[in-house]
Amino acid sequence: MKEKSSMVNIFEQLNDSTTCFEFLKSTSSKLPFKMIGFVEVPELLPAKVDAKFLFSKGVESKDLTLSLRYSLVDKMKSTILSPKNFLIDPADLDNKELIMEEDIKVISRIPVYLDCNTIIGILYFMHDEVIEENVDDLFVSLSAIGNVFSRIYFREFSCELPKGHSEVNLLKKMVDSNHHLISSVIHDLSNPLTIIYFETQKALSNLDKDNSKSLENIELSIDLIYKIIDSTKKFFSKNKEKEDLETIRVEEVIDFISLQYGSLLKEKDLKLESDGLNLEFTAFRTTFLNTVIGPLLSNSIRYSSKNAHIKLYGRKVDNKVEIVIEDQAGGFPLEVLENLESDFKSKPTPSTDGDVGSGMGLVLAKSYLQVMNGLLEIESLKQGSRIILKMSK
Repeated sequence: MKEKSSMVNIFEQLNDSTTCFEFLKSTSSKLPFKMIGFVEVPELLPAKVDAKFLFSKGVESKDLTLSLRYSLVDKMKSTILSPKNFLIDPADLDNKELIMEEDIKVISRIPVYLDCNTIIGILYFMHDEVIEENVDDLFVSLSAIGNVFSRIYFREFSCELPKGHSEVNLLKKMVDSNHHLISSVIHDLSNPLTIIYFETQKALSNLDKDNSKSLENIELSIDLIYKIIDSTKKFFSKNKEKEDLETIRVEEVIDFISLQYGSLLKEKDLKLESDGLNLEFTAFRTTFLNTVIGPLLSNSIRYSSKNAHIKLYGRKVDNKVEIVIEDQAGGFPLEVLENLESDFKSKPTPSTDGDVGSGMGLVLAKSYLQVMNGLLEIESLKQGSRIILKMSK
């Protein structure tokens, strides 16, 4: 690039009412890039996605399509951006990621995170000449732009709505895709569960004071939880016809787990053992893999100590095929097991990494299995649990 980059006044007109459209339009006219775009990452990948926003030197454009895959998202999660690697030659992109007619010589990608492990969007910066000057300053500017844009995006599109609005947000996510539905539900439940837990602790430590406000907050949070659970069940029941029952082999389940959770198993040096690969059962494929077996196996990984063993196998019992997960994760607390006999009553439980889980995965998995004519049972083992999914043949 021949002209010296100009980074001045990028945030000059930024205020509390600035929209994503306005911010990117203004930014695109002040940075040494021919085009700036933003694409939302759908929950179900791979997918071809059109840019939500795209500007060229302050003028809106409409000719950018991205081919997004899990491998791209995983790579972005594991890559620490620096002045040495944030500029990319389009020839190095995987799977024809960038689909456009423009002759692009260099791009940069800035991920927008919902939480520490969920990328909900990607900012793309593209230019038709190689950029060689002021690279360090440009890196700092793009990092700042990414941080500012993420806050504007959350504010404008309500990615994390408080209290009663979280139910509406949950249903929107379920309409968009059933992919990782349980994870979405648990995420939406985290706020009321946290309120209940800490308001209870506060009340217990101040028994001699008026705790009416804490009790009111607890009551409101419990009511919200019931609404979210009820809405989830109703939604799934109404929309179950959208997916046909299919015959699934246990081997396909193992392949799915290896692909989706192989890196997590490797990180903790966990050994996954399998058997009964040729057995077949019927289920809604996407729902079973992404919202039942996946989150349950993820839970076993999360609560297992390093170097432990996890067994995932199929077995034929009477007229059912059982998909079984055996782990050494310490077993479920009594309160969590009681959830299988009731709609919802639980308290947060810690994992081996110190984070807190609500126990909601089992409750929701049981509900989804019932829609698929399946059952969920749990047996306690000496060092862990045996989760049994009883499926129709």
